[in-house]
Amino acid sequence: MSADGVTTATSRPKCIPLLAIATIALIALPSFLSLIAHAAGDPAALAETWHALTSQERLAGLVSRSARIAFMSALWATFLGAPTAWVLCRWSPIGRRTLAALAVLPALVPCYILAMGWHGILGPVGSLRANAPPWVPDLLTDMPLYTPAGVAFVLGCCTCPFALVAVSAALLTTDREAEEAACVFRHPVIALWAITGKPACIAVLGGALLVMLVCMGEYSVPSLYQVNVYPVEIHMRISAFGDVNGATVLSLPLMLPAAPAIGLLLGTAATFRRGKLSVTPMPSPAPWMRALGTAWCATVVTFALLLPLGTLAWQTAALHSLGEAIRTCAPQITYSTLTATATATATVLLGFLLVCALRNAPPRLCLGAQALALTALLLPGTLHGLGIIKLWNRAGPCGWFYGSPAILVIAYLGRYLAIALIPGLRAARNIPICLEEAARAHGLSTRRIVTGVYFPLLRRVLSLEWLLIFALTVAELNIAILLAPPGFSTLGVRLFTLLHYGMNTMVAAIALVLMALGMGPLAIALLIDASYRSVRHAQDRR
Repeated sequence: MSADGVTTATSRPKCIPLLAIATIALIALPSFLSLIAHAAGDPAALAETWHALTSQERLAGLVSRSARIAFMSALWATFLGAPTAWVLCRWSPIGRRTLAALAVLPALVPCYILAMGWHGILGPVGSLRANAPPWVPDLLTDMPLYTPAGVAFVLGCCTCPFALVAVSAALLTTDREAEEAACVFRHPVIALWAITGKPACIAVLGGALLVMLVCMGEYSVPSLYQVNVYPVEIHMRISAFGDVNGATVLSLPLMLPAAPAIGLLLGTAATFRRGKLSVTPMPSPAPWMRALGTAWCATVVTFALLLPLGTLAWQTAALHSLGEAIRTCAPQITYSTLTATATATATVLLGFLLVCALRNAPPRLCLGAQALALTALLLPGTLHGLGIIKLWNRAGPCGWFYGSPAILVIAYLGRYLAIALIPGLRAARNIPICLEEAARAHGLSTRRIVTGVYFPLLRRVLSLEWLLIFALTVAELNIAILLAPPGFSTLGVRLFTLLHYGMNTMVAAIALVLMALGMGPLAIALLIDASYRSVRHAQDRR
């Protein structure tokens, strides 16, 4: 309470941020804690699994192969993403905004769909092998796709946006005025390394570690390319033998790489938070730089996105294939749309309430809340699905939820809460505190402040979060293939099931329908936003 009797924004009860953190932990962590509790309650099974991993050549080979694929994928993703980030941030290529949007888009496209496209190009009967022009290198046409190297190639193309975003964040928070001042007294290369080198290296390492963490738990692409890796073995324990307990204990090693990855990402975020977004205009790059940067970005976008999706579109060929796919999979389309809509709405609403509770919290509490949410997002979906099975598959009310489509919403809510929390929290902490204090001085209640001050200022961020969560959940496979109840199959599960019976025109058409279902709302929103920006720009010029 201030001297004039007005309750300021900084005098709110300190238990509210702690309650918000407890809510995040209650939503994001129970599935993983149930796995750990199951392992701790059965030491014999844990010891047997450890003995199998260390003594059986087959399991040790699967772990080694998964690690090699993840490492190769990280190298390839970094090779594609890090230079693209530098070009987009420093060389101003032609059509930079369009190229940036297309370069980030592969992160929202399911990996198995891009893998289908590359099968149509480099597969045994692929178009490139059958009709390769003379100028295409033999190394590309002879690439063994159904090998660990082929899996790493596809996964690297899918995950290169992680490296791109990490390095872009480092470059955008670099003090450009300090760079210019250092270049006056030292050689430009030495000055650039002294100012930009450290955060850029940290970002490159963080992005590569994130790619490795994602690829270690990837199941769909190795299964599609018939490459047996450790996550495929875990799924085989469930689907072929029904051994949920064995698969649960076998999945625990996938948690080990998560701790250093999350720590490095949070440390990188803390480093970037101390800097401010650079608004100092860079000197105009030379024309040859812009041309070379445009060519590089176009090449990356072509390899990572346009080439595989274009191949799927070419395989579909006729509109009647799309119509037949829609009629065939109408129930799955309905289920996927309803599940994704419910998940996105519930996650964004919960994330908004948590953001309002954490807005004025100390930085350490905010960092802890983000760490809890990131844990659920970065750990493999297989772990999340197994944890939900161990936690909810029991008699009583838990069994009622487990046997209904609501279990998918619960699982998606816990995993994608970070997408609704972290961007909103970053945006909310930039709102001037004087707005809330002025609202309280005029007698507005907390509810009116949340709905009348915070929500209007954050609605664009909330809309983007809703679209991202919708696009990710509508094509989610690792969780849905484990938790979808009988008689309820999502479109991703239906597509992945048909893939093992052969890749034909119908499968390609279903993949395009799934792409349109996930990317359609996002593309429409971006077009509306671009038109709105152009109208505002024209009005400002007048």
